[in-house]
This record gives sequence, C-alpha cells and structure tokens, in this order.
Amino acid sequence: MNRTGENNGNAPERNPRLTLRIALFYTLLAVTNIIFFSIMIFENQTDLLQTNFRYHSDSIVRTVLGDLDRLRLRRSPDESLEILERALAPFDIQSFVIFDRSGAVWHDTEQKNAQSQSDPLTVDSGLRHRADELINQELVFRSRYSLVLNEDDFSVDLLLPLQGLSERGPEKIFLNAALSVREMQARLNALYYQVAIAVLWGVAFHLVFAIFVYRLIFRRLNVLKAASLRMAAGDLKARANFPPQGGDELDDLGASFNSMAAGIQDKVETISEQITTIRGLNETIQLEMRIGKEVQESFSRVSPEFAAFRPAVYYQPLREVSGDIYNFYKLKGETVGTHALFFADATGHGVSAALITAIVILSLEELLRSADLFESESMASTPSALATADRETFAATIMTDLNRILAERLNPFFHATALVLLFQPDGEIIFSSAGHTPCYAVRPSTGEVLHLNAQGTPLGMVAEMGIECERLPTRPGDKLLIYSDGYTEAHDGAGGEEYSRERALDLFRQSAALAPDEILQRLKTDLFAHTEIFNDDVTMLVLEIPGATSRDGAGGA
Repeated sequence: MNRTGENNGNAPERNPRLTLRIALFYTLLAVTNIIFFSIMIFENQTDLLQTNFRYHSDSIVRTVLGDLDRLRLRRSPDESLEILERALAPFDIQSFVIFDRSGAVWHDTEQKNAQSQSDPLTVDSGLRHRADELINQELVFRSRYSLVLNEDDFSVDLLLPLQGLSERGPEKIFLNAALSVREMQARLNALYYQVAIAVLWGVAFHLVFAIFVYRLIFRRLNVLKAASLRMAAGDLKARANFPPQGGDELDDLGASFNSMAAGIQDKVETISEQITTIRGLNETIQLEMRIGKEVQESFSRVSPEFAAFRPAVYYQPLREVSGDIYNFYKLKGETVGTHALFFADATGHGVSAALITAIVILSLEELLRSADLFESESMASTPSALATADRETFAATIMTDLNRILAERLNPFFHATALVLLFQPDGEIIFSSAGHTPCYAVRPSTGEVLHLNAQGTPLGMVAEMGIECERLPTRPGDKLLIYSDGYTEAHDGAGGEEYSRERALDLFRQSAALAPDEILQRLKTDLFAHTEIFNDDVTMLVLEIPGATSRDGAGGA
C-alpha cells in the first residue's frame, strides 16, 4: 500500500474533523428539533384559538339574540333603534344594516346620509340569498342566525332575524353586521410571542448544551491530541494533563495514555542506554576486526623474491576479514623448487572463515619449519617426512600432513579448499589440490589453455585422505590465474545469473598477451559490470611465468 499510505507529493485527503462533523450533526438536529416543536406548538394553539373563536362567536350572537328577542323595530328611527345600538355597543359593533325580505334597507349606519328618501337603498343579491336560506333553515333546523367566520383575521359576518313593524303590520327583518373578535387577535399575537420565546429558549438551550459537551469531551480530546503530537515529535515527557471530571471514560483514557507514555519513555531510555552500550561494543568489535584484518593481511603477502612473476593481486573480503588466504614462499635447496605458492579458501566467510585460514596458514608454516625449508631459518630438530620428500611427492606430502593436522584440530564442518604450487627451475609446475576450484594457465603465443584441475576433498574433513600431485609444463610468458570461487559465483541483480568459470576463462584467454596487472584490471572491470551481489570473498592472482634468468635473479634477491 502506498497507510498509506505513502506520500506521493500530493496532500493527503482528510475527512472532516470529528468536532466539525458532530457540530454539524448537532446543529442540524437542534434546528430540526426547534422547528418541529415550534410547529407542533403553533398548530396546537392555533387549533385551540379557532375552536375558541367559533365558540366565542356563537356566544356573542346568542347574547345579542337574547337581548333583542322582544324588540320591535320600525322603519323610521325611533327609540327601538337606539335600544338596538345600545345592545350592540358592548361587542364593538358600530355599523350594521337592517333590511327586509325584499332587500329594502331600513337602517344603514354607514349610508344613512348617502341617498335621499326618493331613492331607497337595497342590499345585494348575495345578502338577500343568505336571508332566504336562514328562513328555510329556521323552519327545518331551528337555526336562528347565520355566521360567516373569517379565521384569518378573526372577524364574523353575522345575519340575525328580528321583528319589525311597518305600515302593513309585523314583518320579518334582518340585521347584518361585521363583528371583530379582538380578543382572539390578541391571543394570536401572544401565541406568536410565545413561539418566538420558545425558539429562543431552544437555541439558547442547545447552545449551552453544545458548550458543555465541548468543554466536557472535546477539550480533553484536544489535550490528548496535543500530547500525542508532542510524543510523535520526540518529546517523551509529554503527558495529557487535564482536570478530572469524576473519573469518566475520558479520564480513564487520559490515565491510560499517561501510563503508556511513561512506559514508552522508560523503554526508550532503556533502549537508548542499550544502543549506547551496543555502539561502544560495536566500535570495539570494529577496532578488533580492523586489527584482525591487518593481522590476516600480514599472512597474505608477496615477497620480493617473487617479483620476477610480476604478481597482480585483487583481494576483496565480503566482510571486514576474509576466508581467502594466500602466501608466497621461498624455499631452501633445489630438490623441491625454490618458489612455492599456497592458496586456501575456508568454508563460509567472516570471522569464522578467517579463524580457519589463520589455523591453516600457521599449520602450514609449522610444517615447513619442521622440515627446515625456510631459507632464512635453520631447524635443529629431526627432519620430518616432508624434509625427505622429493620433488615428485613434496606437494602431495604437504597437503596430506596439513589435512591430518587440521582434521585433528577442527570440526569436520569447518574445512578449507587449498592449492599448493611448486615452481621448478626448469619451468615446470608441480601442484596438488584439495578440492579447490579449477584454475588456469594460458600460453599467449598459441592461446592454449592449461588446467589446474580440482581433485580430492577439502582439508580437515577426513583425517586419512590420499592426495596426489600433477605436473603442468609451462614456458616463459605463460599467464597463470588463481582465484577463489567467490569470483565465478558472483551474481547479477536481475535473474541471479552467476559470472561463471567459462566467462572468466574466455576473458582471461583473450587478455593473455597483456601484462598481469592489465589482465587483472580487465577481469575486475568485467566482474563489476556483471555483478550486483557478492555472496563470498573474492581473491584473484595473475602471475607470469618468468624465464630462467629472471627466476635466478629473483632467487638471489
């Protein structure tokens, strides 16, 4: 996963913060709650007002009817009209119209001066129709009045039947008036005010509750977040310090965080101390490894007596010390040859392999000293079998005695391949191999390849092991390549392909006409062009077989 989470250079998408999401949700919930209950209260109170309006209107009309039941109005203004006006005054009815069944107006408080007696007033057809319906309802349903209620402004258009006296005698007349129930309007205004108060109260309540929740929960969460960020930035002393709120879950979370932070601080301090100790031990080990490397390199040296062979050496340990070792020896006498090369590759690499090589090289030199073969030393001890060996058996005798010593000193799991070469004055090489990887000699003039084949088993695996010698005739100018298997087994990074012996031999044969140091440089360049992974120590030696004159000169050095 890019958890990421890997950062590809773009700012990571972040969801809205929990505080914002809860605030938005709570705001929506609060607004919905306030609107819902306000509507419920308003609808309920409005229904009550409308019921009261209808009831109050009926009550007023019944009261008026009761007051006017015995009243007999005349067409001309008289005392009866004044009685009517006084009966309507308590209900704030200032204007009205009285008309008969034909629609002729008897009295109209708004229009009494608008027309003359010669042009009598009449009501509209709609009002006459209502009067006819009222008479019919009175006969069938005993309904004594007609009300038209306007619930928007709480006004009533009432129509009442009255008794009138005209020149023709008693006559049915009607009173039409507009009644405004102001009390209902006042109650409606009061309802608006109460709903506004309820809304403000709801807003205030939810705001106070939101502040309480924020102070109770999110302020402590912010303290925890700040402490976490400080710890992430490396401040191991950061703690979530906030006043306890009665031991609730956030108090427990803060206590757990502080306990965890203290534990982390203790562990980090302990680890830091251990790292300091390990760093010191590592520096000591590295110093000892460098010393070990210097000691090991002192074993692998090219003596001036071998200058005639123009040796070129590449030595690359996989780690600080190596499991590869080589040495050149100048021996006494002409019996076995005056120049010898020993090359060994211990199993594994690193310290364990380096210790094996140290045992191998020291055991070899112990054998050479016991045979009194070092030109610069003289042994007074009894000559060993190695001292009496001839040139035909000397190399095999060295390997056999060395194998016996190592088998006694080492576990069979710790062993080493080895190769010993004796350079004879006549140019012949007598060599013996103990499981070492094949090496090569190339004659530049013809391109002929001479093989130093592997034979036997590695030193130290079996105490009694038969090892033989082989002879390799060489001529002056022939090139010799001795190497460890870490050279040909190096891998490329893609498919794990080995460098291979075939590739090494092919390049060595093509370069045989060059000087040893030039050959080695070409081998190294091609090796590093191929290789990304080294799994073992790498050692390469390139020698040139000198002429007899040069060899004698070297021997005299």
